Amino acid sequence: DPNLSSTLNIERYLSGRDLPILVFRLEESQRLAHIVGKDPNENINIFNEKDVISGILISNQVKKKRIFFLSGHEERDINNLDRSSNSLGQAKVTLERDNYDVSSITTDELSRIILNFSLSNELDLFPAAIIISDPSDEILDSEKNVIQEYISLGGNIMLLLEPDSPKGYIEMISSWGIISGEGTLIDRISYVAPNLEFLQIKDSNSQIPDHPITHNFDVIYFPGSKFIGLSLKPEEIPITDEGVPYIKADPLAYTTISSWEETSKEIIEFNQDDISGPLPVALAVEAIASIKGNPFKQENGEYLKSKMIIFGDTDFASNRFIFSAKNEDLFANSVNWLTSDVELISIRPKVKVFRELVLTEDERNFVRWSGWIFLPALSLSFGFFNWWRRR
Repeated sequence: DPNLSSTLNIERYLSGRDLPILVFRLEESQRLAHIVGKDPNENINIFNEKDVISGILISNQVKKKRIFFLSGHEERDINNLDRSSNSLGQAKVTLERDNYDVSSITTDELSRIILNFSLSNELDLFPAAIIISDPSDEILDSEKNVIQEYISLGGNIMLLLEPDSPKGYIEMISSWGIISGEGTLIDRISYVAPNLEFLQIKDSNSQIPDHPITHNFDVIYFPGSKFIGLSLKPEEIPITDEGVPYIKADPLAYTTISSWEETSKEIIEFNQDDISGPLPVALAVEAIASIKGNPFKQENGEYLKSKMIIFGDTDFASNRFIFSAKNEDLFANSVNWLTSDVELISIRPKVKVFRELVLTEDERNFVRWSGWIFLPALSLSFGFFNWWRRR
């Protein structure tokens, strides 16, 4: 019902197409959840079981979780929905579709929230996650302290970086053993031609380890990334008396063995001083304390835990590339994992969008030459065979 969809303020989720929408309303809280269906002219199965379950789960959440994008450092715009831009407006819509309350926040505002939380200990005041998206300006020491305090209180962080991001942001979380490269990753095996920096992460190349975030992923694209790693070996990570490690880090994506970190901006060439692959592009971290910190055990006997996800690239989640391959799922699943909404990871409704076919140079050459030579040669061979039989 177009009139009903306008009344419920869900028209912006139509992605420019007149698609059916299934809306769930919880009577007590009047909370809404909506599922965008398939085009009935193209598919008779407009909605499926996963769509219905997802709508029920979202509408039955006790309260919307608050996700904040940090602002004040020339971060990416989260309100621009232009599909050709490098903004994160479409990423914001993706999170709102999962029933998150998404907005911007400054470090001063976050500091006041932390203070109120410390005084009242009310979880409703505490942000479910903070996303820092490609800041251009350096972060101040006082602002680092605010973010670090948020993490130590059980806060969750997603850090979206670029090869030229200011160093202060990775230094801010170095207390948890997280490090990053200083150059751009180059991969000669798995890339989007002709740009060696445009990484194509493929499960068929064993580049995607199994993780709740990336389970059953086939392809992810990172249009220019630095590597993200851990400064400690597994045996160097502190553990509690019960044997619980302070930090658990899982890479989400790797480059291939024929990759390296390129620090030169003029010549792309592997040198002996370059760091060679495979190198991690994204890291999911669970921490009960920083390396030199003290874990805090809660009343239920469990340690207070924080989660962090660090990406060496931001463009994968931009309006231009978020709908490429599994990029949208990677971004949304990461937030679901941070906020412990793991049930949404596997049942997120899929919005029908145009997906561009992106090929590597070898794949492009195969398509080109098979079309130019193989098919004509095959036709000539059949013609010659028929002529030879009839002569």
